[in-house]
Formats: sequence, structure tokens, C-alpha cells
Amino acid sequence: MALEEAGDLIIPIKEGIFSAERIVAENGEVASGKKPGRLSPEEITFFKTVGVAAQDIVLVSRILKMALEKGAGREFDFYRG
Repeated sequence: MALEEAGDLIIPIKEGIFSAERIVAENGEVASGKKPGRLSPEEITFFKTVGVAAQDIVLVSRILKMALEKGAGREFDFYRG
């Protein structure tokens, strides 16, 4: 879906800066376990939401669960009152 709607992904592909062939999985495939996420720190994860809130919520909850299980990540307080 991002290859059809996300200009910040489509434009670099059209300009030859990036190739769609380098994409190995979509967020839903990783979240469902059909394909692995990053296999090394050198690999890049590009998360592009295209407005499907239910998918975003499921994906973020899965990422949070995995991070908590691994003790990874950092918490931020974004409240700027």
C-alpha cells in the first residue's frame, strides 16, 4: 500500500535513489510473523503509515510487546504542557 500512496517512498524510487526491490517485507508481514524483521543492526526499518489506524495499532502493540520482552528501547515523556 505504501508503494501506491506514500510520496516519501514513491518519489525516491522514481528518482532512482531507492529501489522497490530492496523491500523485503511489509509491516503486516513482520507483525504477523510471516516474515522476519531486521536480522542485523545494519538493516533499515522504514515504517510508513498510510492511514489505516487499525493496522497501525496492531503493529505498534506488537512492536511494544517485542521490545518489552527483549528489554529494548527507551521511554520518552512527550508531554510538553
